[in-house]
Amino acid sequence: MRLGVIGGTAMTSLATDEIEVSRSDNIIAQTDYGPVPMLCVTSGTHELIFIERHHGDGITPPHRINHRANIQALYG
Repeated sequence: MRLGVIGGTAMTSLATDEIEVSRSDNIIAQTDYGPVPMLCVTSGTHELIFIERHHGDGITPPHRINHRANIQALYG
C-alpha cells in the first residue's frame, strides 16, 4: 500500500518517529512546476510519501507555496 501526505514542517517526525521504518529516502520529484523534495518511508510492504508543504524552510507564506508542484509530485 502507498500513501501520500502533504503536511506541515512539524509533521516530519510523524513520518519517521511513529512507525517502524525499514527504509527512508529523501528524493526530489521533478515536476512541470519545479522540484519537490519528498521523504519516502518504507515499513514492511507499506510506503509513505511525505511532502513538507513549505519544502523544508517553513517560512513560505501560504499564498507562495507551490501547490501545483506538490500535487503533481504525489500524482507521479
